[in-house]
Amino acid sequence: MNPNIFYSAILVLLVFHVHAQGDIEHIKNQDYLKYKNQVDCNNKAGDNLSERICANLSFQKSDSILTQVYDSLLWISRKQTP
Repeated sequence: MNPNIFYSAILVLLVFHVHAQGDIEHIKNQDYLKYKNQVDCNNKAGDNLSERICANLSFQKSDSILTQVYDSLLWISRKQTP
C-alpha cells in the first residue's frame, strides 16, 4: 500500500474523530473535578462521584494521547508533502 494513501486515510479518520469529539473544555472543567485529589482511581470506592471523576480523568488522558497522535500525523503529512 502506498504510504501516502495510508497516512492520508489515517489523517482523514482522525480529522473526523476530532470534529466528532468537539471541544472537551466543558468536560475538563466539571465542578465535581474539584474532588479529584480525594479519589484513588486505582482503588475506587465504588460510588457514583468516584466513578465519574475517574472516567473523566481517563477520557482526558485518552484525548491527550489522541491529540498527540493527530499532531504527529499532521507533522508527518506536511513533511512528506512536496
